[in-house]
Amino acid sequence: MIINRKIERVPARKLHLSNTLPRRVCYDDDIRESMSKDGVQQPLIVRPHPKISGEYEIIDGSMRYRAFNPDDLVLVDVRYGIKDSEIFKISDMSFRRMQRIAFERAEFLASWVRVESRAQGKRGAQARVAEKARLTEGEISQYLAIHRMFTRLKELSAGTSETFDALKNQGINKLYELSRLIGTPAFLQVAVQLAENPRMPVRELRRIVDEETSTEKVLYPLVEEDPFETEPPKTIDYAKVTQLTQEIQEIDKDARYNLAAFEREIKREPEKFLENEISKELQKIKRRFKRLQKDLARLPDRLAAKTELTH
Repeated sequence: MIINRKIERVPARKLHLSNTLPRRVCYDDDIRESMSKDGVQQPLIVRPHPKISGEYEIIDGSMRYRAFNPDDLVLVDVRYGIKDSEIFKISDMSFRRMQRIAFERAEFLASWVRVESRAQGKRGAQARVAEKARLTEGEISQYLAIHRMFTRLKELSAGTSETFDALKNQGINKLYELSRLIGTPAFLQVAVQLAENPRMPVRELRRIVDEETSTEKVLYPLVEEDPFETEPPKTIDYAKVTQLTQEIQEIDKDARYNLAAFEREIKREPEKFLENEISKELQKIKRRFKRLQKDLARLPDRLAAKTELTH
């Protein structure tokens, strides 16, 4: 695609932060001093503002923009005819130059997938963004999980002063581990714990997550106990739990192996993307999980029947 572009100098007041690209979270306090000493090393990349005639939307350079005064003349590289779905690839180049924190990358990629979905359809949007961002689909999935996690944290902390800013500086490994707890009662508790202890090793966090997502933790709430009940409490059929756990672990192992093999094949021959084969394999995995879900759903009735027989 040929992009029309032009180098110009425009007043800073005519520049606007993008409403499409997510805002940066961390800014360099020394950038104004650096610009004053060395000048602007690279022009800001902008496009004509989609709603304000004669003004510009910043695609790359928001950190430098904040260091200007309204009347300063700013050197800009104007790109014409750029669509929303295309500005992410341009902005992504700055991600390559400057290591941004995992939280910011998650916000950026989630916005990219959302815009790509609107432009080209939801089907395959994640794969298209992965290709453009030079990431695997697995990596994209991890970042999207992190984005969902912070969205949920924002909901849980609504109306309080807690913003979980301390979590935003954690690496992708810790944030992804924590994201696995989104659907559990322990999610908020562990998030606070990690925020208060940012030096917690990944393996310790993984141990907590594995414990909270274990089959026993998931199944235990299915057996409700009356606090005033004088009879012995109902017990869980641990033999069945063990069997289900082994099956889940086997499915997880098979899925990881198969998806890793597909990923290697795609990297080796990207022009022969095996979408049909992947879809078939995923359908098999879904069917196996559905069978397990039925077993889990029937387990409370079996436990109740077992209890009645013992009384």
